[in-house]
Amino acid sequence: MKWFAGIKRKIGYFVLKRKVQSVKRKKQTHNLYTAKTVGILFDATDDSNFREIRNLFTSLSQRGIRTFGLGYIDAKEISINYVAVHGFHFICKKDLTWYGLPNSPTSNVFINREYDILIDLNINNCLPLDFITGMTKASFRVGVFGKNDKLYDFMIDISKNNRIVYLIEQIKYYLTLLNN
Repeated sequence: MKWFAGIKRKIGYFVLKRKVQSVKRKKQTHNLYTAKTVGILFDATDDSNFREIRNLFTSLSQRGIRTFGLGYIDAKEISINYVAVHGFHFICKKDLTWYGLPNSPTSNVFINREYDILIDLNINNCLPLDFITGMTKASFRVGVFGKNDKLYDFMIDISKNNRIVYLIEQIKYYLTLLNN
């Protein structure tokens, strides 16, 4: 059955590649001083990094930035631990098409919201999160270098330290340095 999952994944990335070409967005560089809205995408399957993601969320909110978070859980159902987390929404396998693309009201609302910056904290290739990244009309998309380079406007190389904590530190550092 692994071969079938591989075929579904290839179909999903093929559809992603085609749909991303149709997304019209106004590209504009933003930093943490000019951004008014930020979307944060992350893999919520392993909740060990969630504290750091919440800290980023809080840090951005304290700067007066409207922040929206969406996590993907690689499970059939969303755990009760995630249901009441303020400011975050979650999707899971039941919210995906048969070939792995998000198709739920939650993901559609996130995709259609206008963001000055979209921060993709997904370190690995995760088709649902890659799709959401590619479909948002965010002015400035930030993500991991080497993962899916065509989706991002600004990429962070974390090959020396492949951890979410390090990625968040680097994103905060560089997004305060960038000038418009």
